[in-house]
Amino acid sequence: MSILHKAFVSLVSIVTAFESFAASSMIEVSYSSKTMNGTRKLMVYLPDGYANNTVQYPTFYLMHGGGQRYYTWANTNDGNAKAIIDQAISSGKAKPMIVVMPDVPDFAPDLFTRELVNDVIPFVEKTYRAKTDKDSRALAGLSWGGLQVLDAGLYRYDLFGYMGVFSSGWFIGDNVYNVMKTYLAANGSKIQKSMRYLYYGQGGTGDIAYNNGRETMKVLRDNGITVNYWEHTGAHSFVCWRQDLRDFLPFLFQYGLTTSLEDEQQAQAIQAYPNPFTESLMIQSNEAFHYQLFSMDGQEIEVGNGHGQQAIGNSLGKGIYLLKLETEAAQKSMKVVKR
Repeated sequence: MSILHKAFVSLVSIVTAFESFAASSMIEVSYSSKTMNGTRKLMVYLPDGYANNTVQYPTFYLMHGGGQRYYTWANTNDGNAKAIIDQAISSGKAKPMIVVMPDVPDFAPDLFTRELVNDVIPFVEKTYRAKTDKDSRALAGLSWGGLQVLDAGLYRYDLFGYMGVFSSGWFIGDNVYNVMKTYLAANGSKIQKSMRYLYYGQGGTGDIAYNNGRETMKVLRDNGITVNYWEHTGAHSFVCWRQDLRDFLPFLFQYGLTTSLEDEQQAQAIQAYPNPFTESLMIQSNEAFHYQLFSMDGQEIEVGNGHGQQAIGNSLGKGIYLLKLETEAAQKSMKVVKR
């Protein structure tokens, strides 16, 4: 292959990749804030196909950190959020969603919560085709934005099903820390019942928020709240936070998924229940069956054969998995949730 031909093939590949993502959009939007008594801005990500359908979408509110602004997650040299979200959706790892990046520079957590709840969410849900139930809203933030998310997500757990904290945590022993410990002692069980997935990511021991984050996770867990912990390289930087975003996206809006049938006529031949499950996932079939259970990144973690009824997934941690079931008469592929 000539050098010229190689260059042409590379260019075609780049253009093709760009076109596959080009239908999504990242736009800057202004809205009126009563809380701040003025006009403020947002970055809004709209998924591929948004302009050509009437579908309602779940919404993910993504916060920047201290000293950053609403466009920082969108900047290709910082968060590079559009490319990450595009890739997750196009590969099937994440559901299509609206992503909102508010401008909350160094807002105190309680002020942020008021701005988000009283102004940002009402504007978004009036302006865009956003679903309005709790399990169709998620929020996450990095560093100072993580403190803002802890405030909004825990005090207003009635509004959000999914929460992500990236490189953050309460300052040990200060007033917010002490108030939260008291609040969680009284409300931890209610938050646990309401929360579908709580992600906690850190950049290893080199992360300046590492100790605060570990203590915050301990307080949450001590009060009965399930924390799913992920640790990355990159310390307190976007090297880490971009990976947090990649790892968090596949868990969003997956609660209570129904099966996806490849052959609708064979729906009764093979079943898996319940979804979500807490102990075992039960497979039931009137024929001999083969099953494969994968992690969300495609790694096979359990495989076997059965007939009638069989329990699987006993030793799995909490999370979302891909299950493939086959008999001679039927084939199903589905996502299953373990709580």
